[in-house]
Amino acid sequence: MAITFHPDGRVTGTTVKSPGSVIQTITNVSTTYAENTTATYSDTGLSATISISANSKVLILVTQPFEMKQSSVKMRGDLRLMRGSTEIYGNSSHQSYMLENQTNDTKYLAQYVSLTFLDTGASTGSNTYKTQMRCHAAADNSRIRVSDNSAPASITLMEIAG
Repeated sequence: MAITFHPDGRVTGTTVKSPGSVIQTITNVSTTYAENTTATYSDTGLSATISISANSKVLILVTQPFEMKQSSVKMRGDLRLMRGSTEIYGNSSHQSYMLENQTNDTKYLAQYVSLTFLDTGASTGSNTYKTQMRCHAAADNSRIRVSDNSAPASITLMEIAG
């Protein structure tokens, strides 16, 4: 059977799936602006869904523009990766990103954040992945936002044969 590479990243027609090989790739790009000023996680608007075979793993690659602002000695915020409603990459009990100095002047941190994670706990069938963000504390003019000025964020999901 011939191997066919589809524009959406699917590969069909192959029956050979040696362990570690890439079976399919799904990519989504978002330029949707999102902001959070609270200590409660909220969606960034970046997500993608992949349907996988039994025994497969999912390699997740995320690149996301990320900006924090706060008027205190420490500026702290979190970005995490979710599979459905389960946190699979992040640190909910501590800040992911922090900038500190000895004044209460307003601080800004703007950068592209890259996350890479191999999900070995994904279920056979459909799995949706997304990123979420929060301020570590909702005080002192705290703000965290993504895709300001329509800066592109991307998520790539790769099904890896088990």
